[in-house]
Amino acid sequence: MEVVDFNSALGNFVVQPPKITVKPGESVEAEPMVSRLGISTDEIPLTVKLHVGGRTEQQVLTLRAVKEPAPASTVPAGSSPPPATASPPPAAPPPSP
Repeated sequence: MEVVDFNSALGNFVVQPPKITVKPGESVEAEPMVSRLGISTDEIPLTVKLHVGGRTEQQVLTLRAVKEPAPASTVPAGSSPPPATASPPPAAPPPSP
């Protein structure tokens, strides 16, 4: 498969590597692409044009921002964690007869 065009509001990118082999039932990733343009929306339409087996196909995909959940806190807001405690020393073995 060859990625002929990869265009969005973030720019017109050159996909590397230009030709990608995708086996049935598998997926692949191209090298990451970085844009210096900012975005002001959570959705970006992305136009991708592929050339596969002598045919060219174009699709418009919508990329959506995914907000990751905040890490769970084990300490309630407004309180401080309990003080650390030292473990007691191991018990001494019983005396021998």
